[in-house]
Amino acid sequence: MKFIMLLLLLCGITTGAWAQETVKGDPGSEKLIRTIRRGVSRYLWEIYEADAYSHKDKDGLYSVETNKKEQLVKGHYKDNKKVGVWEYYDGGVLVQQYDFSKDTLLFDTTDVNTFVATQYSVEAITDETDTVLPPRKIGGVNYGFLLLFDPRDYPPDLKGISSDVKMTYMFTISETGKLLKWKVMYVGPTVQEIIQEREINHLPADAYEFTAARVNGKPVRSTIVYSVPITVDHRPGMGGSNGNVTRHSVQEN
Repeated sequence: MKFIMLLLLLCGITTGAWAQETVKGDPGSEKLIRTIRRGVSRYLWEIYEADAYSHKDKDGLYSVETNKKEQLVKGHYKDNKKVGVWEYYDGGVLVQQYDFSKDTLLFDTTDVNTFVATQYSVEAITDETDTVLPPRKIGGVNYGFLLLFDPRDYPPDLKGISSDVKMTYMFTISETGKLLKWKVMYVGPTVQEIIQEREINHLPADAYEFTAARVNGKPVRSTIVYSVPITVDHRPGMGGSNGNVTRHSVQEN
């Protein structure tokens, strides 16, 4: 079993500017492109192009990479809107393709590299004759997890302990694929069930993107569950809330 080793020691946070910008093209030319690299979550950076004159947020190539330069997302914006086919990777392997121009999931496969176990349920009565299409996180489960994971969000009740803990994210998805609410649960041998209701606003934009579950072709409300085994060490003298994550794509500098 793969573990995220979250040894909460005094260690370096990712250094450098939260946002970086470069410009290509000749000053005074009709097309001057800014390339912006900006932190989107604790472990992820987005790199995108924008028109330097119109100052549109995103217009051109777009990608997301970890702080270890592993590319997870590749796509294209037009006038600040996602267009065309986007590709999502984990460990260099293509795990999903989504066509934003047609609002269609083109390709989705089991992510053999992820450490995130996934389950789902639908809020509809089903029997063996029903055809159930599960909800999907656009971008895949690994990307969805990394958009939201931050050891600084651990609840105060985890302080002062050293233990293996099962961390579970639960997302409620509407019939239209909208994220309605989410929460995180922690449980372990020395940890009684702790539930955090999380804020629905001000998440990274891609964290809201799901496809709705369907039963016999009809969209229904559903729940997606991510489960991750973690090891926390938050004992006195072991440092603060910064964590080392010993997984190839998620690691502090």
